[in-house]
Amino acid sequence: MCRISLNEINSDYQVIDLRDPYSYHHSHLRNSINISQININMLDKPTILICYSGKQAKELAMYYNSIGKDCYYLEGGYQSIVNQYKDAYY
Repeated sequence: MCRISLNEINSDYQVIDLRDPYSYHHSHLRNSINISQININMLDKPTILICYSGKQAKELAMYYNSIGKDCYYLEGGYQSIVNQYKDAYY
């Protein structure tokens, strides 16, 4: 399967955030870039896709894997990050 968890993300991956620019600007993973799926040009590095819930990123990662690209999606999407760290903000 092409899913990955938050604790598995490291500098070996290029992280692409598929969320809208406003959401990305408000909060995002360090060293991620924000581009839409239409503009994604897969890089030489293994790539992790992040969307809000994980569904869009999962479908896109599965497609890229089917054509031989090394691509993953963050399980649970950006919402999983918010859920994991929500207590840190209160």
